[in-house]
Amino acid sequence: MTTFMPDEPEATYSLRNWEIASVERGEGSCVIGDTETELLEGSVMLIPPDMVRSWRPEEDGIALVRLIISRHLARLLAEAMPELDSVDDTFGNFSEAMLLDAATARFVSRTLRKMENYTPARRAAAVVAVMTEVAASASAAVAGVSNHKLMEMARMALVRQYVSERLTADISVGEIAALLAMSPAAFCNFFRHATGLSFISYVNACRIDKACEMLRSGKFSNTEIAARCGFSNAQYFCRVFREAKQTTPRRWAAEHTGEQTAEH
Repeated sequence: MTTFMPDEPEATYSLRNWEIASVERGEGSCVIGDTETELLEGSVMLIPPDMVRSWRPEEDGIALVRLIISRHLARLLAEAMPELDSVDDTFGNFSEAMLLDAATARFVSRTLRKMENYTPARRAAAVVAVMTEVAASASAAVAGVSNHKLMEMARMALVRQYVSERLTADISVGEIAALLAMSPAAFCNFFRHATGLSFISYVNACRIDKACEMLRSGKFSNTEIAARCGFSNAQYFCRVFREAKQTTPRRWAAEHTGEQTAEH
C-alpha cells in the first residue's frame, strides 16, 4: 500500500516496468503527459514503462495498491504459451496509459488485495490472471500518452500537413527532415518506425488517394490527374497506380464509377 497526501511533495516518478495502480481509499487524479485523469475509490490504472506520472491526491489523500510487472514478462509468457498472445499485444504497447473499465477494475482490485497473503507460486499465477483480465478488457480509456508518443504525433501531424499542401510538387526527404530539425537518415528511421512505410511510399499513397478521388468524378484524363497529383507524367502515374491497386486507372474508375476515364 502506498499513500500520497496533499501536504507532501508532489509524487512524480517513472518506472522501467509496468505499474498497475488500484485506488483503495481516497480520491485524486493522475497526470501523464498533458492528460489529467480523475481517480475515484476503486479506479485502476495501467501505466507502461518509462512514463512519467504525477499523483495528485485530494484533501484526505489517496491510497494505492501497486503491482509492478516486468516489461518483458508478457513477451516471455506469449513465447511459452501462444494462447497469451493477447496479453503480449496489450503489454507490448508502451505509449498509452489506460484507465480500466469498472468490471475489470473490480477484478484487479480484489485480486491485488488477496495477493498479499498468497504463497509465491500462487501470487505468480494471480499476476498472470490479472494480466489476462486486463488484456481482455474491451472498454479501457486512454489516461495518458508518453512524451515520446506526443512528440511522434506532433511530428506526424506536420508531415501530413506538409505533404497534403505539396502533392503537386517534388517532395524531398531533405526538405521534410529539415522541417522537423532532423537529419535525413534520422527522419527516415523515425518515419518507418511510426508508419511501417518509407516516406516515398507514403507520399505516393497520398497521391494515389487523391487520384482515386479524381477518377471517381469521371471528369479527368490520366494526364490531368498525373499533373494535379504530382506524378511526372501519365505513364509513371499508371505504373504507380497499378502497383498500388493491382489494376489500371481506367479499370478502377469503371469499377467504382461505372464510367470510363480516358488514358493518354
